[in-house]
Amino acid sequence: MIGSADWMNRNLHRRIEVCVPIDDEACKKELIDYFEMQWSDNDKAVFFDENMRQIKPGTNGTTVNAQQSIYNYIKEQ
Repeated sequence: MIGSADWMNRNLHRRIEVCVPIDDEACKKELIDYFEMQWSDNDKAVFFDENMRQIKPGTNGTTVNAQQSIYNYIKEQ
């Protein structure tokens, strides 16, 4: 199932929010791969500390840029 994560009151009463099942296993895998690439990004990503200062995550020697990773993923298909 995939849908909007913005289930705020105004959206539920004045906008259209949808959720749909993802039945195709290939589509499911591709979507999960995209999320994994986004979550692995340590190039453009930042975290916020308790004072709302931006902290860049460590790279452990490998920099991952999600946009480039997704571009390469699609290009190789």
